[in-house]
Amino acid sequence: MISFAILSLVASKGPQIHELLGSEGSGFQFAAVIAIPPEMDDVCCALQEAVRLLPDGTALHRRRAIADLNNGRGVQAWTTSDQVIIRASLDSGSITDAVTLAYGLIYRPLLEPREEAEFSSGWYTPLWQRLSRRQPSESETRDAWRYLVRNGKIHVVFGGPFAAGQSVSVWQGLMDAEPMTIRPADRPRPDGFPRFPAVNAAWLDGGVVAPSDSVPAAMVSALLLGQGKSSVLYRVAREEMGLSYRQEAFLWPRPAGWQPRIYLTSADPIPVAKLEQLKERMLAEVSGWNASDLNRAQQMLTENLLRNGVWSPWVIGPAGGTYNTAEDRIVLEALSQSNGAAYDANSLVTRAESLTLETVQAAAKSWLGHDWQVITANP
Repeated sequence: MISFAILSLVASKGPQIHELLGSEGSGFQFAAVIAIPPEMDDVCCALQEAVRLLPDGTALHRRRAIADLNNGRGVQAWTTSDQVIIRASLDSGSITDAVTLAYGLIYRPLLEPREEAEFSSGWYTPLWQRLSRRQPSESETRDAWRYLVRNGKIHVVFGGPFAAGQSVSVWQGLMDAEPMTIRPADRPRPDGFPRFPAVNAAWLDGGVVAPSDSVPAAMVSALLLGQGKSSVLYRVAREEMGLSYRQEAFLWPRPAGWQPRIYLTSADPIPVAKLEQLKERMLAEVSGWNASDLNRAQQMLTENLLRNGVWSPWVIGPAGGTYNTAEDRIVLEALSQSNGAAYDANSLVTRAESLTLETVQAAAKSWLGHDWQVITANP
C-alpha cells in the first residue's frame, strides 16, 4: 500500500484544507464533505436537486472541461442523511486544476435547471433520497446550496504528487482572484410534504461510534452480521426466513462518526413482527460466534483496507461500499477529517487484530438493541 504524508491545513478563511501527499500514479484526487446544518432537515429535496445539478459544471470548469480532465468520468456528488459529499479524480492536469475544480463546485456552481429528476432505483436510495410532491424551483435550489455552503462545516482533501502546502496556496490564490460569492442566505423554503421513495425496506441503526471509540469492533461486527453468504443476515434473513432479496450490515457516515446500520429490501412489505423475530435470531447467532468467526472477519477487514478485498465494512453513499482505491481513500480521509481525525487504515487493522471475541459480541448486541425503521411501497 502506498504510504501518504497527511497534512491538515487551514486557509485564511473558508473550508479546512487537508492534503494526502503521495506518488501513486500521476493523477490528482479531491473529496469534499459538507455537514448539512440541522435546520435544513426539511429542505432536503431542494438540496438534493442542487447536488444533482452540481456535476454539470462551474463558472470555472464546464462539463466538457471536466470530462477532458478525467476521461469522461465527471464529478460525483451525493447526499447522505446529514452530509454532502463531492469527489473527482483527474487523470491529466495539475493540482491547480484539482483545486480550481473543487473551489468552483463549492463557490461557483452553475446549478442550471434541467429536466426533472426521476426516482433513483439504486439499492441504497431510501437511505439518502427524499421525494417531494413538487419540484423545487430554481431559486429554492440555489438558496439551498448557498445556505449549505455558508452555514455547513466544510472539509476538502486533495491527493496526489504535489508539494506540501501547494493546494492551500492555490486555494488562497483563488480566494484572492475569484472571491467567494456566497452571500448571506435565509433558511430556504421547506419541502412540500417530503416522503420516502416507494420501496419496501427496513433498517436498524446502532449508536454512532466516534473515531476515538470502538470503530474496529463495529467494523468487524458489520462484516459478520451482513457481508457475504456466510453472514448472519444472508443465512437467516434471506435463506431461512425469506424476508429480503438483499441485505447488508455496514457503517454509515455521520458528522459525529460512524453509525452501524443493518439494511434490508424486499419485493413485498416487511412485517415488523418478522423483523423482531429476525433480531432475536441474530442475537442468538451473535452469542454463538467463536474464535474462527472473529478471525475470518479480521481477515476480511484486512483484505478490504490494505489490499483488494471485496467485502466492505462501510457504505458512504449510493454507490455502495468503499475499497482500497485512491478515489475511495480520499473520501474516507475527508469523512475522517470532518470528524477530527486522519484516516489510518493500518491503525484500524492493528486495532481490529487485537479485539477479543467478547468485545465484538458486545458491540453487535448493543447495535441490535435498537429499533427497526420500516418503509413500504404503498403505506
